[in-house]
Amino acid sequence: MVKHDPNRTRSKKSVKMSLPSENPVLAVFEILARGQLVSQGIFIVAKLRIPDYLSDGGKSVDELANITKTNPNALYRLLRMLASVGIFRETTKVGAGLEQDEQNTVRRFDLTPAASLLLSETTNSVREFALLFGLDSFNRATTNLLHAIETGENSFKYANGLDLFEYFKQKQNKTEAEVFDNAMNCLNLSYVSTIFTLYDFSQFKTILDIGGGEGVFLSTILKKNPNQLGILFDMPKVIRRAKKKYWTSAAKPLYDHDNSLYSRCKLVKGNFFKTIPTGADCNIIKNVILNWDDESAALILKNCLHAMKMTSLTNLYRPGTQRSHPKLLIIETIMPEGNAPFFGKFTDILMLILTRGGRLRTEAELIKLLNSCGFDIVSITKPPDNVSFLSIVEAIPSEEQG
Repeated sequence: MVKHDPNRTRSKKSVKMSLPSENPVLAVFEILARGQLVSQGIFIVAKLRIPDYLSDGGKSVDELANITKTNPNALYRLLRMLASVGIFRETTKVGAGLEQDEQNTVRRFDLTPAASLLLSETTNSVREFALLFGLDSFNRATTNLLHAIETGENSFKYANGLDLFEYFKQKQNKTEAEVFDNAMNCLNLSYVSTIFTLYDFSQFKTILDIGGGEGVFLSTILKKNPNQLGILFDMPKVIRRAKKKYWTSAAKPLYDHDNSLYSRCKLVKGNFFKTIPTGADCNIIKNVILNWDDESAALILKNCLHAMKMTSLTNLYRPGTQRSHPKLLIIETIMPEGNAPFFGKFTDILMLILTRGGRLRTEAELIKLLNSCGFDIVSITKPPDNVSFLSIVEAIPSEEQG
């Protein structure tokens, strides 16, 4: 009989998962099972904060079950499934003074790099997105995808009675609205650093972030450029929340403790379907156009065009000021042509489910839309080597080209 070190922790050998292409039935079954079960599993461990409990080291299933008030055997089976796709790592530890056998082996789990992204307080955390995908309203919408396919209408309204943004305005849905808002902030933080590798924002004097949410992206630009001014523009409810959370000295802002940052930024309430503030030489629309159909998107863009022209005229007749040529930056995912795997193809279906006519557009579709609204394209900057799924389209009013 082989003796084992009773204090040694052993990791199970990981098995590389691959679709059994030699058996198409099993291949499709695996795709079906993974899609729903892995997504739900990630939601559950995020909600139970299991990654947080593992942040100071591995724990046994019994310990985790006791902390989270769950069934140990059921929890083990869930964590084992997630470990098979890289979320957590299962380890075993032989009890002190005992030989290895199934009865005295302690079932334990550790964090993996992927599981670490589900921690509550960490850079690039995706926990809020995991919680979003677990909302009942979200799941009702996705399970009614067939309605969207049959009618072309969003299944969120069909399943929940209201369009997405109207639904989150309701008082009784406040908790779900907070999950959604936190997920959007998480998304903002995830791509900020990549965008700065693609484009130089230091060339501008005043940055207007249209539909900029709570100002995560804009505050980062202003921090990097101490002489710049900013304008954060969004719906009144969003601006009130932004001011309360980040943009007053009393709020002890998350992104910067230098109050001069906040003195350099105006917070403007409004509706981009009605009017857009003037005065900026850089107008940013980030992850906005994809939420709307062509008609609605065109209205936003035409309002941008009007604001940009008014800015140019104002500067022209201001003594001692040269006429400026404001630019429009559309920052969002561009859908590639062809059958190649691309994350945006899943995002596009989410737009079908959640919005009224929103979708990811191809480069040709985006150019056509901008041209129809009076813009010419100056450049399109795409991320290298798929390090990000966002591209930057730089445009100017058509008569200013050349």
